[in-house]
Amino acid sequence: HKITYIQDGETVEIDYELSWADWAYLDKDWKSHFEAVLNDDTAVSISAYQQLDEKARMRKHPVIHRVNADGALSTYKVSDEVVRVCTELTKNLDVLREWAGLFNEFPEKVHERVQSELQKEFEAEKKKLIVELAKEKQGWESETIERIKAEMKETLLKLSGY
Repeated sequence: HKITYIQDGETVEIDYELSWADWAYLDKDWKSHFEAVLNDDTAVSISAYQQLDEKARMRKHPVIHRVNADGALSTYKVSDEVVRVCTELTKNLDVLREWAGLFNEFPEKVHERVQSELQKEFEAEKKKLIVELAKEKQGWESETIERIKAEMKETLLKLSGY
């Protein structure tokens, strides 16, 4: 989604991922969960905030962006409750996407796990086959040597007149 706003007389367009928080801002029951703030280096969209680990979250605060009546960008810090709801809804959406067969985090993890398991099975089967082939090779070599010895003995006996 793109947001177009006016900054210093210039039209600016940014990519912006909409979330449940953007809808909640419009609902009067959730208005108290938003606080107007300056858009500084610590402000990060709620979608990006959800991707951060706990340590990185300490240095940032989640926000949503709105374009006001003057066309300027307004930034609103969201409450912890809004973050919690957004996180739960994102998890639910991921499950629905997985059920639908869409590409997301879950199939990647399953793919990696299955690939790892198959690789282990392949390596185990490979070792087993190498051991079996080594035994068979040893048997063939022994049989061949014994057959050659017998043929040489028979040939030498024939040549010596016995």
